[in-house]
Amino acid sequence: MKLMLMSFAALLVTLVALAEPAAAKEQGVEVSSTPTGIDPGEPWTPTIRVLADPGALNSGRPPTIVIRNTGSGESVEFTTAPTGKSGIYDARVVFPEAGTWSYEIVGGIDGRIYPYPAVTIGDPVSPDPAPQPAPSEPVSDPDPGSLPAAPLAGGLAGVVVLGLALVGLVRIRRAAS
Repeated sequence: MKLMLMSFAALLVTLVALAEPAAAKEQGVEVSSTPTGIDPGEPWTPTIRVLADPGALNSGRPPTIVIRNTGSGESVEFTTAPTGKSGIYDARVVFPEAGTWSYEIVGGIDGRIYPYPAVTIGDPVSPDPAPQPAPSEPVSDPDPGSLPAAPLAGGLAGVVVLGLALVGLVRIRRAAS
C-alpha cells in the first residue's frame, strides 16, 4: 500500500511539473482594431497584445502581420515594434492597392498563425463598421501576479483522477480482505 501511495504521489508531481512548461510554449494574440475603412496607401496602426506566460514573452520575437490580396495572391509582411510594455507591440501596415485583403498575425513565440476575416480596402466606411474579430483564447494572463489557469486546471484534473483511482484500489483491497 505504501509503495502504491508513493507511486501515485510521484505521478501527481510529474503531471503538475509537465503542465506548466506545456502551457508556457503556447500563446494567443489580440489586435486593437481592424483595417475596415482604410484606403490604399493609408497606414493602419494596430496594437498587438501577445497573451502568453511572462517567461515566454521575454524570450520570443515580436509578432508579424501578413496581408494577402485575395485576388492576386500578393502578400506583404510587416514587423511589429515593442512598446516597452511586456507583450504589447505596435504595427504600421499599408495596403498597397484597393481590393479584398486577408490578414493574419504570426506569433513570435510559437510561429502560430492567427487568421482574421478578409476586408475590403478602398471602399467608403459604412456608418456601422464591422465588428472587431474575436481575439484568440489566451493560454494564460500575462500579468505576473495572476494565477495561470491551464496548469492549475491540469493539476486539479490529475488530483481528481488519482483520488478516484486510490478510492477504487482501497475498495478492491477491502473486498479482498
